[in-house]
Amino acid sequence: FLIVASFAVAFIYKLYKQRDIAYNTLFEQFKSNPLSEKLIGNLDQSISKYSRLGKDSTNPTMDLILEYMEKEKPFTDCNLSLNDFSRKLNLPPKVISNEIFQISGMHFSSFVNSYRVIEVLKLLSLPESRNYKIETLAMQAGFGSRAAFYSAFIKATGSKPSDYRTEDA
Repeated sequence: FLIVASFAVAFIYKLYKQRDIAYNTLFEQFKSNPLSEKLIGNLDQSISKYSRLGKDSTNPTMDLILEYMEKEKPFTDCNLSLNDFSRKLNLPPKVISNEIFQISGMHFSSFVNSYRVIEVLKLLSLPESRNYKIETLAMQAGFGSRAAFYSAFIKATGSKPSDYRTEDA
């Protein structure tokens, strides 16, 4: 049983690694598309203000926040709260909230939703996403409701998700 279980775990791990490689490759292609650049531009603008600081950054708190968001993807949890986030990073909620607002000009919920919208855009760029409703992809990206998703998506991109899927086709 242990041998079979270890082979199963190794096989699943290998599949996830291959999926991640394919996912990252597709996202790189997605980012180079002019239409995608236009849509992500609005979201990325405030975060990139900080990112441009690069390695010369003297803000370890924001480095920690961004690294956690990109590596762990806590935004995919629709119940993510500032308190949960702060416990994971072992920082006071007020510090996290202030850092995010100071750098991006966004409140915590808008900051998290911007990552969710980018995740939906990534998912929509995958060929297999055609098999799923846009709302399903939104839930996978961490949105808790259809209304919250549509509101955040339109605010971030200036278009409806269905328009994006049509334009992208």
